[in-house]
This record gives sequence, structure tokens and C-alpha cells, in this order.
Amino acid sequence: MRLRAAEQRQGDAALKVQTSESAAAAAEARMKNNGNLTAEKNEELASKRKKEDLIGKITHYYQKAGREPPFGLSAATMDGLKKQLDYAKGLNSIQNT
Repeated sequence: MRLRAAEQRQGDAALKVQTSESAAAAAEARMKNNGNLTAEKNEELASKRKKEDLIGKITHYYQKAGREPPFGLSAATMDGLKKQLDYAKGLNSIQNT
């Protein structure tokens, strides 16, 4: 009886692993397809997310240094945001010296 219960638990665990793997694969496929969006639209959304992430990091570093972030960050290019992030990271070291 105990052997059957152990086999049953192993079977349940294997089924859970298989189910979670298939769920992960389905989620990955949905992310790639992202509904009915075109590849161009997906790239645009990914770029927008990266830009918002950079703006969030810049804002964090400025607030940590006790300063207001520059006006118009949302209108900046990705290159401009990367430069601004490098500068913002240095604000805390400048303030601490």
C-alpha cells in the first residue's frame, strides 16, 4: 500500500513538472506572438519598455541624491537616456565626497 502511495506521489510530481513546463512554453509563445500584434509593433513596445526602464532608473538616482530629475526625459533618445543614466549614477559619488 505504501509503495503505491509513493508511486502515486512520484507520478503526481512528474505530472506537475510536465504541466508547469508546458505552461511555461505556452507563456513564452504568447510573449513572442503577443496576441495579434505584428513583429514591428512588438519591437516598438519592447523599445518603449526599455526607455521607461531607463527613465525609472534615472529618476531613482536623482531622488537618491536629493535632486529633481531633468525635465523632458520622456522626449530624450535612448542614447541621451543612457548618457543621463551614467551621469545620474555619478551624482551620489559626487555628493558623498
